[in-house]
Amino acid sequence: MAKAKTFTQMMDELTEITATIERGELPLEEMMKLYKRGMKLAESCRAKITAAEESVRMDMPEQEIKE
Repeated sequence: MAKAKTFTQMMDELTEITATIERGELPLEEMMKLYKRGMKLAESCRAKITAAEESVRMDMPEQEIKE
């Protein structure tokens, strides 16, 4: 089984995908594959950020939490 990527690794891959799509040098089908991969990476990054936020909230005393 493949080792899960870190947040930084996912963001690096997402940055590469974005740059590749922006250059527009690939056939549409390839760009669509990259776009879909990028969307999955973005969702995984959002999930990691949400989990980190929840972890921080759980570690903070109630009176320190301000929104």
